[in-house]
Amino acid sequence: MRSDLIFGDTTLNKGLTSIIIDIKLGELGKHVIRTALNRFSTYNFNSLKEIYPQLESVKEFIESDNYLTKLSVKVIGNQSSLVRYSQEDKLYIAKSVLKDLEPILRTRSKSYRGTKEFKPSMFNKVFRDKIVLNVSVPSSGTQEFGESMKTPKNSAYALDLSNVKWYAYNDNYGTSEEKALVKYIEGKMDKFTEKYDEIYLVRNEKDLKIYDFAEGRPFEPDFVLFLRIKGASDKYDNLQLFIEPKGDNLLVKDKWKNDFLKQIKSIDKVTWYTKTDDYMVWGIPFFNESSNNEFMTALDEDVLEYEPNSTEKVSINENKIIPLSEVLEGRCYVEYLPVYSIKAACGYFGNGEIVEPVGWMRVEGFGRLNSDMFVVQAKGNSMETKIHDGDYCVFAKYQGGTRNGEIVLCEHRNYYDETNTGAYSIKQYISEKRTDEDGLLCGTKVTLLPFNSDYNPIVIDADIDDTNEFKVVAIYKGKV
Repeated sequence: MRSDLIFGDTTLNKGLTSIIIDIKLGELGKHVIRTALNRFSTYNFNSLKEIYPQLESVKEFIESDNYLTKLSVKVIGNQSSLVRYSQEDKLYIAKSVLKDLEPILRTRSKSYRGTKEFKPSMFNKVFRDKIVLNVSVPSSGTQEFGESMKTPKNSAYALDLSNVKWYAYNDNYGTSEEKALVKYIEGKMDKFTEKYDEIYLVRNEKDLKIYDFAEGRPFEPDFVLFLRIKGASDKYDNLQLFIEPKGDNLLVKDKWKNDFLKQIKSIDKVTWYTKTDDYMVWGIPFFNESSNNEFMTALDEDVLEYEPNSTEKVSINENKIIPLSEVLEGRCYVEYLPVYSIKAACGYFGNGEIVEPVGWMRVEGFGRLNSDMFVVQAKGNSMETKIHDGDYCVFAKYQGGTRNGEIVLCEHRNYYDETNTGAYSIKQYISEKRTDEDGLLCGTKVTLLPFNSDYNPIVIDADIDDTNEFKVVAIYKGKV
């Protein structure tokens, strides 16, 4: 954040109108800046974190060279140095700068955030049929980039891709990490063919670009894996997996890409489906040849153990609900989460009512569990294709902060939801805001949006958001 701001006000204490001095905002003092920040709702930590996902604290926002402290400011007044200004004057300066920054931050928030919606495109409109690569290959050394997998410099990567059905192109001239990934997939191909009806691994040569949810940063994953599996009925599940091999030297620099890949499965929105096909978009953690545990776990447990959505899935999950007496000592909130009805969950986590869970369920893939997490069974079809009738969903109690775009469990009085006995909903939370006459951001309405277009959205007046009439109880984390 390094821009010049010029402001002046003839009504400022004693008519500061004659001398211009250049300062850095940090020179006003961190306590002055923090006091000024507290005068604006825009600068609370949750709002700042939404705009700057890497930000760790308001203190960092105030004191780090990357944010406010080095911001250049021109002060128009009647004093020749900053030390001559009173604390009241310094607070006025800080508030004026922050007020001028507000619209810039809002624009950044709106313009550089990736959408959570993935829209369908024809394969041949995205990926080229033929690709010609022009690369310079040194005569010596061990560099793999530019070398065919038929004759790589490291024989461990050797593979004639023209003879395999699952690789979309006839060769791979990528880096050692990219060749290692292809060999790893080949080593798992027996398990893939046992599970899936169709398997295609496609090298992405700058054909496909996705944008991270936090800041809208562009990202071209090196590979896309397409999988198709038939469920218990005549309907197919189609999985599209983004995969990125990453060398040791780039693991830290590109950490945001890895974080993004791991977010996609739980919060993506895919609205395209047909009578015969459902579609899902996932990301897989980085593939790294020397440190690969997270990738292998995701591939083995999420992909190769995947079960298609069907009525059979519901009955299997129901059999996994066990009474507390059968949970091993010390495993509650470590391996098992409580299962509540939607109404009971809203009563307990939303209103502090004393309710008992219907049982406990073992869950995996949600990181470290805690006592603010729980499981409910979804009812109805309003959130298809993301959440189906009967799916068991993991939620975490809402602790404050932004909810916009998240799937939420909420309680609403005087608003009817036909799928969840009227007063409770699992929907996507969409908040609309405007700028008031004081330049502050305020809500106008909240829309609880179903993913299934056969259902109507529920529109909530923003004035009752977070009141007894309407409250967000928990944030959706994924399906069991």
